[in-house]
Amino acid sequence: MAHLEMAVSGSTAAEGGPEPVAELGSLARTTVDHWADAVDAALEPCLVVTHEAIIAAASVAACRLLGFASQEEAVGKCLYDGVLPLVDFTAAANVLPDSELGKLPAVQALNTARLARGLLRVRRDSEVLTIDAVATPLMEGERIVGALSFFCQV
Repeated sequence: MAHLEMAVSGSTAAEGGPEPVAELGSLARTTVDHWADAVDAALEPCLVVTHEAIIAAASVAACRLLGFASQEEAVGKCLYDGVLPLVDFTAAANVLPDSELGKLPAVQALNTARLARGLLRVRRDSEVLTIDAVATPLMEGERIVGALSFFCQV
């Protein structure tokens, strides 16, 4: 079995490489920006939310699955504002109370800085869908800046 060890040592500046950029100002692209670009073009149902649980990007497939008319309709909406047509797991499929929104995998990933997974139920017109969701926090250094979620209808 092959064995590989890696170590990070010293600055590239000491070796004649470019000096690391500490601060790029307001024009700097963030981790959320990079993932939002990928999600915008993704074929899979996925979305990116900021650390404030605001949707930064949603793929077309995620919009269809979660009940948004378009990507433009989804972006800028806060998960805490009841923008997802979530219902509970009872036979009646009652509207999910706001107190349960903290259990959404994206919100859990934001709050715990850990991978989160769970099932969601959404009502689309007269149909109720069960969706498997997995979310991972997006980090910049030690700071949580957002979460990336993928969805799959069960």
